[in-house]
Amino acid sequence: MSRSMANGLVMMPTDERWRAFVAAAPHASIFQHPAWGSVLSECYGYRSFVAVVCDEDGEIQAGVPIQEVASPLTRRRWISLPFTDHCGPLYRDEQQLTHKGDVSEGDWRGELLKYLGELRREAGAPSLELRTGLPPQDGMLVNDSQVLHLLKLSPQSQEVFDNFHRSQVQRNISRAEREGVEVRRGEGRKGLDAFYALHIQTRRRLGVPVQPKRYFDLLRARLLDSGMGFVLLAYSDGRPIAGAVFLTHNTTLTYKYGASDADSWSLRPNHALFWTAIKWGCDNGYRVFDWGKTGVDNEGLRRFKGRWGAEESILPYSVLDRAGQEAHGTSMQERLSGIMGLFIQKSPPIVCRTLGELLYKHFA
Repeated sequence: MSRSMANGLVMMPTDERWRAFVAAAPHASIFQHPAWGSVLSECYGYRSFVAVVCDEDGEIQAGVPIQEVASPLTRRRWISLPFTDHCGPLYRDEQQLTHKGDVSEGDWRGELLKYLGELRREAGAPSLELRTGLPPQDGMLVNDSQVLHLLKLSPQSQEVFDNFHRSQVQRNISRAEREGVEVRRGEGRKGLDAFYALHIQTRRRLGVPVQPKRYFDLLRARLLDSGMGFVLLAYSDGRPIAGAVFLTHNTTLTYKYGASDADSWSLRPNHALFWTAIKWGCDNGYRVFDWGKTGVDNEGLRRFKGRWGAEESILPYSVLDRAGQEAHGTSMQERLSGIMGLFIQKSPPIVCRTLGELLYKHFA
């Protein structure tokens, strides 16, 4: 499916031209890879497409994957991409990534933004959220309530370890070792099922719905089984007490999900998990460990990530919206979250899972 509009083009994420463009981009993240978008669209039923602009020879110069969230709870929205910490446009010319200032006629980022504006007007889309920072322009709202933590890796893992906070990280890693915590790969369906059981516990404790089980089955089938990620599980006395899902692409190792048994926190299993993943990344040529986004007001989690030596930066989301509308439906989401939180915490785990099956896709 494709149709032309000036030098712009709409294509499916499975189009070989887009696949080749992403594969050739050394700065592309796992979230721009078509496999990641396929997990979201298959699980939640979002309409998925890619908006690209081409040069006169038909070569893609810039593009961005988009999914449409048509929810009666949060209105119709275009997002790049739902449930994704960061996913900006991708450019053939890496200089476009660091370009500052107003959008100009000559650059491909400017051409892509103009084309996105044409698509929105034609489709009547009320909003478009790009999970990256863009030069300011009329009608743009900026949500800067998140920060991103990135840890630089080195082929010498000891150099990375030496930069960890001595008492809050290094000692906790050593404690996990003394307590006999063992970290192993969670292989196949069995490994992911063990993680999901811990994940339900964790989400219930936090008072938030858990993703549908089908989501993790798709994640395994589309990414993990294809070598674009893995599961780690921390064991004590043969029992899994913590787990994490990591995604891999190019030179970045991304921490995506974590879960743990609160009764076992004293054993420091999460420290053992993260150190195992970071050391693996160092040993296998990865240059960056992406800790993901954190709310600006979540000072505890920001301190935790900072103590691992991660560098913090503002992670702005740029929202092109009709005048007067709230950015990406956050007000409704916050009201729903507040109502459900205490109910989930006081209910059996099956309630957390059922609400996730019914409502999770509306919280993109």
